[in-house]
Amino acid sequence: MKRILIIEDDLNSRHMIRVVLEQAGYETSTAGNGKEGLRIAQTLLPDLILSDIMMDVMDGYSFLEVLREKEATATIPVILMTGLSTRDSMRKSMNLGADDYLTKPIAVPDLLQAIETRLSKQLVFKQEVDRKLQSIKKSLNQNLPHEINTPLSTLVGVSHLLRTEGLDLPGEEVAEMASWIHEAALRLQHLFENFLFLHHLDTLSHAEHAALKQTLPLALLLPIEEYSYQIARKHDREADLVLQISPVSIQMDEQYFKKLFSELLENAFKFSKPNDAVTVTAGSTPEGPQLSISDLGYGMSAEQVDAVDTFQQFERDHYEQQGLGLGLALAKRIMFLHQGMLSLTSTPLQGTTITLHFPKTF
Repeated sequence: MKRILIIEDDLNSRHMIRVVLEQAGYETSTAGNGKEGLRIAQTLLPDLILSDIMMDVMDGYSFLEVLREKEATATIPVILMTGLSTRDSMRKSMNLGADDYLTKPIAVPDLLQAIETRLSKQLVFKQEVDRKLQSIKKSLNQNLPHEINTPLSTLVGVSHLLRTEGLDLPGEEVAEMASWIHEAALRLQHLFENFLFLHHLDTLSHAEHAALKQTLPLALLLPIEEYSYQIARKHDREADLVLQISPVSIQMDEQYFKKLFSELLENAFKFSKPNDAVTVTAGSTPEGPQLSISDLGYGMSAEQVDAVDTFQQFERDHYEQQGLGLGLALAKRIMFLHQGMLSLTSTPLQGTTITLHFPKTF
């Protein structure tokens, strides 16, 4: 049985709503203001919350804002109820994360329909989350042992050989083995750095998230050139790099941009062949700054593009891939946190283009 929390300062209205919902088969809890409602919501974690807006102690707006900041309650559906029917009130409610908005007096059928709709959508949302979690679990089980064991085996095997036979080996063989150890260590280091960075993004406090919006504009011309040539040299493909960049600025700290851009450009080189162009384009559009990275590599089908997610890779048995698919996940998360958007277009055996759409800077 679904539990609904009713937050309403008028005792008669609160009692009436409770009776209607219990007759409809719901369990209910009640609170007389937002502060009390917040305490109950954090304790009981109801399936849905009905809240009045105009209340003493803590109004519905303040309640909703705090509710959405708490991880445990951030996804609970909230329907706000009010006697105000202005567009500004409705817009403010939706901007704070309300799932629906009902104007008093509320007809019983409308109330029940709104609740049923929100609960149905929440069920679909939870099912989708469960599906993605299962997909991530499956991908981790399949790929994580390989991603850790492969470089570890190199580290253990080659270091053992050097330890036991190193004095008898020619210097050039020792140097080659040292490079194998170095590459394996770098691969492990990159894997763990990406895990830590993803954890950092997932655990940003509300204040840290808000501070991202106050970052000074970053001019992209020099960073793009610097990071592009570094990565191209790493893959010994400087001749394949094509830069088509105009002066443009975005509101993002350089450490976030470096991670975002480097992971995407690394993928473009990793999943394309030598002598095929990798093109970086940047400039201003009427909608805001835009940056795209295009390659002529393996590409993906429409179904694979739709399924792109954290720890997700495709056709690993056909194309040797390193990593857990964290790069694209990190890029998507960074763009989301900075109120931007990442779009991806791809065609099998023809290549992939990833475009970053940044909000306008003022």
